[in-house]
Formats: sequence, C-alpha cells, structure tokens
Amino acid sequence: MDENKYSNVNPNEFTQKDLMLHLLHVSQHTVTREELKEDIGQVNISIEKLEININGKIDKAEKNLNEKIDKLDLKIDNVEKNLNEKIDNVEKNLNEKIDNVEKNLNEKIDNVEKNLNEKIDNVEKNLNEKIDNVEKNLNEKIDKLDLKIDNVEKNLNEKIDNVEKNLNEKIDNVEKNLNEKIDKLDLKIDKVEINLNKKIDKIDMKLDRLQWFIIA
Repeated sequence: MDENKYSNVNPNEFTQKDLMLHLLHVSQHTVTREELKEDIGQVNISIEKLEININGKIDKAEKNLNEKIDKLDLKIDNVEKNLNEKIDNVEKNLNEKIDNVEKNLNEKIDNVEKNLNEKIDNVEKNLNEKIDNVEKNLNEKIDKLDLKIDNVEKNLNEKIDNVEKNLNEKIDNVEKNLNEKIDKLDLKIDKVEINLNKKIDKIDMKLDRLQWFIIA
C-alpha cells in the first residue's frame, strides 16, 4: 500500500476502515512476523480468558436462579403442608364437637328415659288410675324432645355447612395467591433469561469485532 495514499486524505473523509488499514500498514514495517504472531497469541489468550470469565458468570447466574427456584418450591411445599395441617385440625375439631354433641344428646336421652321409666314404674305401682295421664304427659315430653333434637340437628348441619364453605373459600384464596406468585416468578425468570441472552449476544458481537479487527 502506498504511504502517499493517506498523506493527502481529507481528515473529515478518513474512515475507521482507513485507520485500521493504515495501522496495519505501519505495523508491517515496524514489527517482525514473530512479534506479530506473539501479539496475536496474546490476543487469543485474552479472548479465551474472557470466554472463561463469561462462562463462569453464566454458570453462577444459572446456579443462583436454580437456588431461588428451589427455595420457592420449598416455600410452596411448606404452605401446602401448613394448609393440610390446618384442614386436618379443623376436621378433627369438627368431629370432636359432633361426637360431644352426640354424646351429650345420648346422655340426655338416657336420663330422660331413665326418669320416665322410674316415673312410669312408680305410677304403675302406686297409681294405676293415673296411667292415662302419665302416658299423655310422656307423649308430650317425647314430642318436645323430638323437636329439640330436630333443632339441634338443624343447627349442627348449618354450622357444618358454614365451616365447609369458609374452608373452601380459604383454600381457593390460597390457591389463587400461589398461582399469582408462581406467574410473577415465571415472568421474572423470563425477563432474566432475556437479559442474559442480550448480554451474551453483545459479548459475542464484541468478540466478533475483535476477531475481525485482528484478522483485518
């Protein structure tokens, strides 16, 4: 290449390509081929170190992302475990209450029946003439007792329905919140992946430019 080519060039028209060609031309006159080979070797070593560093950062970012995902999975498992425990406790308490109501009701029935039998025995033994009246009173008491039992059963069913409804609503809310959190995490992961890909693309472009510069 003729050195006079750049002696009369207008600085405003002097491009980057002209500059690189000029530097290459000058370097060919100022260094030996061995020195140039050594410089290229150093550049290749630098590129390899840069590539190792980039791969290390990518591996570290991937490791951190996996650790965060594992922690999120653990939190979800703990929430599910706690929810199941609460459901089991509610069910256990509800069964205990039902058993207690049934037990108390049976005790009351047994007491009433015992008292009635005693009264009937006394009436039959001592006052045969009052059997009809006792029977009438007994029937009235039984009717009242049946009505009371029906009311207790109705109230108990209403309470059970309310507990079941509230429990289902809570479960639905927890599931909805978990799904929302998981969706947000997926979105964050996608953004991180996109940013990493952009950074990697930029680094690749820089490496390509550097290699092109060395080759040129």
